[in-house]
Amino acid sequence: GFRGIARQAKEQLAKLQPDEKNYERRKDFLESVQVSANAACIFAERYAKLAEDLAQEATGERKAELLEIADRCRRVPAEPPMNFIEAVQAIWLTQAMVLIAYGDGSITAPGRVDQFLYPYYERDLKAGRITREQALEIIEEYYIKLATNIYFGPENVTIGGMDKDGEDATNEISYLFLEAHRDLKGLRNGLAVRINKKTPRDFLLKACEVHRVTAG
Repeated sequence: GFRGIARQAKEQLAKLQPDEKNYERRKDFLESVQVSANAACIFAERYAKLAEDLAQEATGERKAELLEIADRCRRVPAEPPMNFIEAVQAIWLTQAMVLIAYGDGSITAPGRVDQFLYPYYERDLKAGRITREQALEIIEEYYIKLATNIYFGPENVTIGGMDKDGEDATNEISYLFLEAHRDLKGLRNGLAVRINKKTPRDFLLKACEVHRVTAG
C-alpha cells in the first residue's frame, strides 16, 4: 500500500549520504515519493469520513453499506488489499488520484487489471466470501466509474495476453470484464483484448461476440 511506499522512501532517504552521486536529485525524489504516498492516504481517508457522515443519517442496509465503505477506504490504498472488493477499491482510488494529478487532458490506462485482481478473486471464491455474480457486479460498478472520467480518450482496461513465462494469462476475471463490457454496452470505455497462440478458443469467440454488439 501507499503507506508502505512512504515508509520505504523514508528508509532509503535515511541511508542517503550527502557525498553520494546525484544526492540532491535522489533526495528530492525520495521526499516527493513520501509526499505523494501520504497524500494518497489522506485522499482515501476523506472518502472514509464522508461515508461515516452519511451513515449517521442512514438506516438499515444502507447504513451498514456506508460503514463498510468507510472501513474499506480507511484500509486501501494505504495498506495492501485483503480481498477482491478492496483490491478493486484500491485500483479505482489510485486511478482517480492519477487523473486529478494529470488533469482532464490525460489518458491513464489502468492496464492489465485482470492480472492484478485474479489472485484476490480466486482466494475469496474458494473461501466463500464472494460469488461470481457479486464479482461481476463489482467490476461493472468499477467500469461505470471509469466511464465518468473520460475526456481526451478512454482509459483502456487490458485483459488476456501472456504471463512472464510465455504462458496464456487468460483467467476468470478476463471473462468477467468481457461480460461487463457487453452488459454495459461498452459505455465509453476502451477494452483491449490480448490474443496469443495459446488463447482459449472460447475466450476468443466471446471477445468477438462482445465486439460485435459493442463496437461503434
